Amino acid sequence: MLTIRALALDKFIAWCTQLPAGCIVAMEASSSSHLWARKLKVLGLDARVIAVQLVSPYRREGASGKNNANDAAAVCEAASRPQMHFFAQGPAALEAVLIDTLEDAGNEMNTLARLCVQQAQAQRRALDAHIAWCDERIAAHAKDNAGVKKAATLIGIGPVGAPAAVATVGDFKQFSLAAQLSAWVGLTPRQHSSVVTLANKNARIRRAVMNVGLGRSMPVAAAIACAPCAQPAG
Repeated sequence: MLTIRALALDKFIAWCTQLPAGCIVAMEASSSSHLWARKLKVLGLDARVIAVQLVSPYRREGASGKNNANDAAAVCEAASRPQMHFFAQGPAALEAVLIDTLEDAGNEMNTLARLCVQQAQAQRRALDAHIAWCDERIAAHAKDNAGVKKAATLIGIGPVGAPAAVATVGDFKQFSLAAQLSAWVGLTPRQHSSVVTLANKNARIRRAVMNVGLGRSMPVAAAIACAPCAQPAG
């Protein structure tokens, strides 16, 4: 362990650039851990991701003592173990691990299991090719649509979310306020009123019907992406 200090997210990468090449940077598996691992590998660091269940036993105060400091100490302790298992990083590394497993005639994988994994591997490759084809079609559409180009410039929307938003909403000028668009999408407070009227029930049904197309997941994901860039009011 080189040092013990707290770093803001926007200062983390800058601090990592000062680390010596090959320095081990371990982290607990999360929704963004593989993204950070790839960024750190570009800097020449040895980024390693550990499964959550393998880190928990090294947390000194158990589940009740979970916080950033204790988590960091547990990750460091787990990473120092010689037999610790780390996730393979990136599609190429995962593919290499899978190929090695299939070609290893000495492991305990029986013939049926091996055939099932081979079939799953073929399906994954076909799915990757189909997703790449869809990305190409979406990118080509975005080049020819002014509304999609404009929507793609918004933080958190991106090249995939922009066509979906434009196709679902159509003319954004129909909403005079952002709150109106949020309500139309379905990002509204839950109904906790003790008096359930027919009007309230119908309003919830209309929101549910309108929410089928765009869904809550896309605007929520966009909001999460915008959160690190948000400036305090005033």
